[in-house]
Amino acid sequence: MKRDIPSKFSFIKTAPPPYNKGKASNSVLSLDDLPL
Repeated sequence: MKRDIPSKFSFIKTAPPPYNKGKASNSVLSLDDLPL
């Protein structure tokens, strides 16, 4: 299952660890995964 994500969240797909930890392969994001 691949989802389109908002462009402002696209940085996570290419961000350094720990932000891209398994997120790019899953292509599924949640607010809990964002460094807020």
